[in-house]
Amino acid sequence: MRNWKNHTKISLTLAFIFSVIMLANCAEHEEKEEILIAEVGDSKLTQTELNKQLGQLKNNRRYKDEVIRDWVETEVLFQVSESKNLLTSDNYVNIIKDTKKELAASIAIKDYLEYNPVKYSERDLREFFNDNKEDFNFIHDSYVLNFASFSSESGAIKFRNNVINDGWNSAIAKFDSDSSLIEKYEKKLFRLSEIQSKRIQRILQKLKSNEVSLVIKTELNSFVVVQQIDLILKNTVPQYQYVKESVKNSFLANKSREQINYYIDSLINNMNVKIY
Repeated sequence: MRNWKNHTKISLTLAFIFSVIMLANCAEHEEKEEILIAEVGDSKLTQTELNKQLGQLKNNRRYKDEVIRDWVETEVLFQVSESKNLLTSDNYVNIIKDTKKELAASIAIKDYLEYNPVKYSERDLREFFNDNKEDFNFIHDSYVLNFASFSSESGAIKFRNNVINDGWNSAIAKFDSDSSLIEKYEKKLFRLSEIQSKRIQRILQKLKSNEVSLVIKTELNSFVVVQQIDLILKNTVPQYQYVKESVKNSFLANKSREQINYYIDSLINNMNVKIY
């Protein structure tokens, strides 16, 4: 009986060790499979971590480059601070102490809003827009565009031909999984300042409503096709549909402030705060 117990114990021990070894091998395999995007000293930015930061914009090359650059700059400055022992200085400690309560307050507010989200309807947004139209007045000319950017000229040319023959939506559906497609927008509002390419700006000044541009090679060597849907002149208020996202953000910001003020007032009353 004792031998059977010992045998069972040994078997379980071996099974446990084997499991640990297998897990270690899997972890090592996964680590080898992981793609490195950037390194600063011992710090590493992997493809998985980058994708988490990019979210739905992981196919946007411009935004991706900005995120990588921001990560590198932060790591470089952090390591400089460590090398100079700045993180143990009195100045750093005092800054942490001063911001600790402010950070805690921000976390408390974020927690409150997560459990008490602002509720709204489409009617609420439209009413807010009609009551605050002056806030959405444009001070510069703006364009409502269908926009597609490609990494290869041949891909952009094929896409444009599809747009001419079958329309924008049909062309996007065909090219949505094309590896040369960098970014795409449908009926997106672009302020003139948001269009960084001077070549695209010049083309837009000549395009008529619903006209599709030729393939535009930008200064960054991407290839762009645009279709002008609407032109919004400066000092005018655009249609609601074009600024709906901005209206929504402004509405939520207003209502959130109202809810937070009410919440804080109730906390002050319940905690019997005294101001002398």
